[in-house]
Amino acid sequence: MKTLVYARHRLVDPSLDAHVPALLLEGSWPGEEPTAWRASLDDAIDGRFEWIDLQASHWAEHVGQGSAIAHGRQKLVDAVTPAYLNALALRYYLVKLIRVVAYFTESRPLGPRDALELVAARGRDEDYADLLAELANATGAGLEIRWSDAAGPAPLAPARNGRLRRSLGKLAGVLEPALGDAETAHRAVLCGNPRLLDPVCRELLDRGARVWWLHDRFAVRSWLAWRASGVGQLVCDCSLGDHNHLAGCLPGRLLCRDVNLTPALGRWLAERMRTHGRGQTRSIDEIERHFRRIRPDSLVLCEDATPFARAAVAVARRQLVASFVLQHGVPGCRFGFAPLAADRMLVWGQSSKRQLVDWGVPPERIQITGSPQHDARLAKFRQDVERIVAHRVRVAAGPKPNGAEEPVAAAPNGVEPAPAQALRPARILLLGTVPPRDGRPDSVVLHFNRRTYAEMLRMTLSSLARLNVVRVMVKPHPRASRDRVFESALAAHPALPVEVVRKGDLRTLASRSDCVVSFFSSAGVEAAVLGVPVVQVLPPGSGSFLPHGSWNLAGSARSESELDRLLARVLSGGWSPDGAAPVEVFDNVDRPAAPRVVDAILAAEGRRIGPRELAAASEQNTRTRTRSVPLVAAAERRTIR
Repeated sequence: MKTLVYARHRLVDPSLDAHVPALLLEGSWPGEEPTAWRASLDDAIDGRFEWIDLQASHWAEHVGQGSAIAHGRQKLVDAVTPAYLNALALRYYLVKLIRVVAYFTESRPLGPRDALELVAARGRDEDYADLLAELANATGAGLEIRWSDAAGPAPLAPARNGRLRRSLGKLAGVLEPALGDAETAHRAVLCGNPRLLDPVCRELLDRGARVWWLHDRFAVRSWLAWRASGVGQLVCDCSLGDHNHLAGCLPGRLLCRDVNLTPALGRWLAERMRTHGRGQTRSIDEIERHFRRIRPDSLVLCEDATPFARAAVAVARRQLVASFVLQHGVPGCRFGFAPLAADRMLVWGQSSKRQLVDWGVPPERIQITGSPQHDARLAKFRQDVERIVAHRVRVAAGPKPNGAEEPVAAAPNGVEPAPAQALRPARILLLGTVPPRDGRPDSVVLHFNRRTYAEMLRMTLSSLARLNVVRVMVKPHPRASRDRVFESALAAHPALPVEVVRKGDLRTLASRSDCVVSFFSSAGVEAAVLGVPVVQVLPPGSGSFLPHGSWNLAGSARSESELDRLLARVLSGGWSPDGAAPVEVFDNVDRPAAPRVVDAILAAEGRRIGPRELAAASEQNTRTRTRSVPLVAAAERRTIR
């Protein structure tokens, strides 16, 4: 049987017969449910295939292995590999490749009687052509490739910095405070989000430390805020890079179910170096130059997964500078948190530590400090928690309208519904998320794509429309300026009282709500600390993601019926927050987080993780992660070692 395989929907022939079997490799068929004639990898590869996420993490680490611990006389920029710097993008790219192999070997295995016709864009989809050719050769299936010139926009190189910003950076360098000869003062470099790191900067200064911010581009606001306190800026200006010294080394054969991924991976790395190699080379050179001059004792980052941050970690390890990552959000997707590149990670509480250990991060490299970013919010939260919780208890215990009786005890599944007419008028806060991108498949375990996102919106608004809702406040994600899918879903419920709130304090919005509905958002976890019931909506077909018991959430729903039961339970007073859970999430009730972070930084001086120790830990973690991938044959694991 012949199947048309389209790299993406824009390549589909509009006159395609509705009964011709067709498969989309990227994106979902618009407006259609998966059928025997219309399939897509976005729909078919769901949370049941979690092994793909694990394998992508393992192989990305393997390809870049050794670069982060380079030492000796070799110049660092010649030792760091593109795979190490671009680890996060590489993990997502490997998911894209592996799920093609998984589909044609597990979901719909190929045989000699099958024939595939790939419709692909030249200059963009050669990797798909390579994979299908190998699959066809291994199974005896037929393959025809039809190339199209509709490749779409080419990848863009990083934008150049403006002249004004560059000039201001040079001026700031001239005005930077003198380095001084105080060898006893701790010297710290901060790199990342000021909302998270500003409290750490202030605490370091209060302890007599010297502090610098590390940026790609000169940060005007940061300079104005910290210049009077003697804080300097280390600017790299990667857009000025004029040569590429990065050279990736690939394994001879990277096999997945007997399909060699190495040619596709090599082509991807070459294209990445073409567009980003000069800037990433300069980032390493400039960070090395800055570190040799100021001789820091510690590097503190808000993440260690992106190229600039990983370049800083590599330089720090070469110069025996201790590196720390402060947890920047809820650990939902493993790709952003594990494997850990820095020496240590400083996390919010036990909930985060348990998740990271489950992903293979050694517990001795994790320290609980609380969250500097959330300290001020948590202090305000605690002022209102008792009042808000007491108010909800009084409301739940009061007389029901229309003489309705109290809802019956919860069923064994914990979400027995109550009649809609028995529920009091409710105020709902809906926390949105960033819409999915067809071109980059998300984590397989999350299973977040265009179709599941539309289904999440549909079932949420349908459930809310059946309730006695007086107001639905919608807070879109800050990176979602306009969401046409959401606007279309809202149009289907014109009677629903909706207010879109793009700006506003989460504490204020949550405290004025009877329930928060969160699309797997960090903000939902923050709202739960206030004692407000938070119902988490997850994509249909997703796997284990932010288990609600660990994060003080009222529950998770993947279907409309589950959401109906959870909302009924919450709004009828059948759920109350666990008083111990907020401490598990944000363990900083005894002392603010910033001093605890600085304690960890200063205590690590003199007992840093060296290259050999880190290499041994990395090898042990790799073996642990490999054993946790039961669907990958032992022969394949031997191939990549």
